[in-house]
Formats: sequence, structure tokens, C-alpha cells
Amino acid sequence: MAILAASVLVLAAPSQAATLPPQRVADIYPGTTGSEPDELAALGGSLYFRARDGGFDWELWRTNGTATEQVADISPGPSGSDPTELTALDGRLYFQAEEPTGGLELWRTDGTLTERVADIHAGPQDSDPSGFAALGDFLYFQALDGVDGFELWRSNGTTTEQVMNINPGAGSFPIDLTALGGFLYLGANDGVDGFELWRTNGTGATQVMDIFAGASGSGAGPFTRLGGHLYFEANDGVDGRELWRTNGTSTEQVADIDAGPTGATAINLDVFDGFLYFDADDGLTGTELWRTDGATTQRVADINPGGGGSSAGCCTALGGHAYFSADGGADGRELWRTNGTTTERVADINPGAGDSDPALLTAFDGSIYFRADDGATGTELWRTDGASTERVADIRAGASSSLPSELTVLGDSLYFTARDAPGGEELWRVARAPVAPASPASPGPAAPTRSSPPKADRRPPELTVEAKPRQRLRKKLKLTASCDEPCELSAQGKLRVLTPRKEGKRRRKRSYAVRGGRAELAAGELKRLKLAVTRKGRRNAKRALRRKGGRATARVKLRASDRAGNMAKERLKVKLR
Repeated sequence: MAILAASVLVLAAPSQAATLPPQRVADIYPGTTGSEPDELAALGGSLYFRARDGGFDWELWRTNGTATEQVADISPGPSGSDPTELTALDGRLYFQAEEPTGGLELWRTDGTLTERVADIHAGPQDSDPSGFAALGDFLYFQALDGVDGFELWRSNGTTTEQVMNINPGAGSFPIDLTALGGFLYLGANDGVDGFELWRTNGTGATQVMDIFAGASGSGAGPFTRLGGHLYFEANDGVDGRELWRTNGTSTEQVADIDAGPTGATAINLDVFDGFLYFDADDGLTGTELWRTDGATTQRVADINPGGGGSSAGCCTALGGHAYFSADGGADGRELWRTNGTTTERVADINPGAGDSDPALLTAFDGSIYFRADDGATGTELWRTDGASTERVADIRAGASSSLPSELTVLGDSLYFTARDAPGGEELWRVARAPVAPASPASPGPAAPTRSSPPKADRRPPELTVEAKPRQRLRKKLKLTASCDEPCELSAQGKLRVLTPRKEGKRRRKRSYAVRGGRAELAAGELKRLKLAVTRKGRRNAKRALRRKGGRATARVKLRASDRAGNMAKERLKVKLR
């Protein structure tokens, strides 16, 4: 098991609050590539994440800020188990991971024992469990057992079972699993009414309401809790996509903000101070910030006057304000805040019409931390307490960007990933400075502790990816992608080659890189992507495919981030011939 000591790379401390300078936690994969950690999740006093220490050997790691270690080498060798969907439940971390004999299945760890929970799709085939959500002692998710398609499943670590076969044969593809009042709500397609709102208490599942009568479906979701209701966007076929809510008994449209068949497209739902804040377009002022308490729905402010809209990405709470990113028009996209009555720009970080694009807003130690671009030093880590706004550090000195991501609070530290000048992307942290002991001669009251308000769930951009399920093996793998709003798209993958079985010998499985890249997409833009397959990978795949029983499959992961830092992920599998 690899164990790494904390990195010695430390940058100058900022002045706003009592924190230590940003520090690289560990250099897991030395060199210019980096371990590219992501999927950060807290369990106990440790932060768990996915990382690689060489090649494409993605495995599960953890750190307490001092010691960093690989938790388990689930799939030994260069391919790695690629753990994702990290979710804590009942003292254990559940996730999906892949190894040669069992495929992509449900796993868990307590930090000492790491084990596969169940082989849902028996053998080396994948059940691909995803969309994890907890209800009681069970973890709920969608999975494929090879018989019923993608359906709703659950597990408590001992018992793993299908909750209900909502759409026999084809699969219902349950998503947006959200708990409320002893039930788990979700969107699902039963093959008759289209994609509608469902719920379960663990015994079967029932449709809450057929909002859009007929086979089209309302596309209800994602869901956000406020009081005893779940709020969500849905299309009833009459008023277009508007804001709805349900308590499981009564389901109703909250408001018809844009009268007519188009709808206001209520997105980025967040809760602050007893209200639901969201983005909506009333057809007159463009996409602006709105709020509702379920009884009264109103626009908070017309930040970008006229029809352009500010496309505010609300919200992260600090004190009595909700902070967010918005486009004010002449000043570009900057950091704003509101208390529901007064809405104001916090700072013009990139002066003039340029965008600083503040994103990944996270409350920590009395400040809002975020990443932004001031137009001179690239995209770096910033913070504000509402009165002053400052760059925490120029981690990658000069105009290049360190691109801090995955901001996560654990204990007295804010963890994030970043790239410095000599190295690749690694795990960093900003730690709260220790409080000096009071003088014995003049003891004072203990310093009050402040907890960071949790970030509410946000609606990620809707990422649509298309590719032919079978393609001829060439230098480039072709696919198309689009987002329903402006987004930054990244793609990477693996080419997996399975050699034919020989008598008395096991089939050999090898993995090779499929190199993607990054692209900026406008809203609705259909982008054609070509991912490069390495020469060695193509050569060995051709050899395998020439023989009976040989297989070659490309697996691609795509991520789309909007301007508010919300992220959507998609996976794609293409069989090559």
C-alpha cells in the first residue's frame, strides 16, 4: 500500500482570515501529468478520492491532510478499477469499481476492508450502478442485471435487491433519486406514460402523478427539498417547462412564470433563508434570479436589464446573504450576492467587460472560496467575506491557470485540486490556522466555532452525447455532444482489448489511452469530437479482432461544467470492429 507524506510545497498566506497558506497535500504522480484526483468524499476524518499513481491505474485513495495512501488496489495492473460515485452511508463508503472477473459493480470500504457488495450482472459483465442516494439503512441506485434493463435497486451491504421492475425488458432508467419523508422520489419511464415522477419506500414503487398525459412524459426533475415539499421542473404539455412541487399527496405547478407553451425553464434550484431560489426566464427580461416560498413567486432582481438575462448560478450561503455568479452585462460575469431584498455585485474581479467566471462557490471559515480569472493571472483560488475579496494564491504563477476544482470542506481544511507550474494536477488544501491559547493571566471565553453551511444540490447542465454503438477501429473515435447551456466539455477514455481465449490459458485484458481534450460549447451547439486512439492500442486491438473471440471496446467519460461550476457526467461505450 502506497503512503505519501504531506507535500512541502507551500505558498504565501493571504491576509483576509486566519488560514495557513495553500499547501499541496501529496505528489501522488510526480511529473507534469499529475494524479488528477476527483470524486472527493468525506468519511470519518479522512477524505477519499479517485487518483492514479501512474498510467491509467485509477484506484481509491484517502488522506487526512498529513498522510496520503492508496486504500486498495482493486484491479492490479495498468488498467485500474476506476472507482466513482463515492457515497458515504453508515460508516462505509460505497462506490462503483471494475475488476476483470466481476466487471463494473457495487463496492464498499470502511478504510480497512474493501469488498465487492454484489455481482448484480453476474460474471465479467457490468451492472454499472449509479445515481446513489440513501434512505434509511439502504443505498438506492440504478443498475443493470442483464435481464430487466436499468432499474431501481437497493443495498444495505448485506442484502442487495431490485426494488421494482418499472419498465420490464427495456428498463426505466431511474434518476435524480431524492429522499423526503420516508420515501425516495425519482424520475422514471415505465414505457407507457414517458418519463414521470415516481416514489418508493423500499417496497415496490408507484407513480406520483402523470404530469404530462400520454407517452411524452413531463421530464420531472431534478428535485430540491424545501420544507415538506420537493420542488422540480416539469412540462405538463400546456405551459411548457415550469416550476412544480409535491409532498407525495398533492402535486402542483408553483407558478406559470412564462405564460404560454414555452415555459420559464426553472433551473439551478437552491434553498436559502426559507426560500427556493432559481433561474427562470419570464419571456421578457431573460434568465434572471427568482425565488418562491411556495405561495409567492417573484423575481429577485433584474441584474442584466433588458432581454439578455444574467443567468445567475445561485447559491452558496454565508451569513445573511446568498452568493452567486451572474452576468451583469457591461461588467461581464462576476460575483454577486443577495439577502432577498438587496442584490449587489461583490467585486469586479476582471475589470471592465471581461468575465472572471466565479465558480465552485464553497463556504469555509467565514468566507466564500471560489475560482475566478482576473484577466492577468489566470483562473486561480479566490475568497470573499463580503467586505473584501482577494486571490488566495497564484498557484500557477503568471498568466497560466491552476484551475482549482473539486472544492470540499473536511474538518479544519478546504481541499481542492490544482496544477502548479512544474507539476500536474494534484490534491491541495487550505487549513484553518490553529488558535493560540489564551494567556493564563487573562483567560477569556473560548473562541466560538463556526460551521460551514452545506452547499445545496444544483442542477448541472444537461449533457447529451451520441455515438454509433459500433465503429470501425481507426485513429479517431467519433462522437457528438451538446449542452443545454454554455459549458466547458472534457473527454478522456480507455481502449480495452480482450484477447481470444486459448486452451489452458486465461484471456488477457489490456487497456490503452483514448486521448480526448477540452472544448467550449455554446448553448445548444452540437460539437463533433474526435478522440485519438494510441498507435499501440490500435495495433493490439487489430491483432485481437482478427481472431475469433477477440474484442475491443472504447469507454469514454465526458464532463460538462457550466459557468456556476455545476458538473454533468456521461459515460459512453463503443464496440470496435
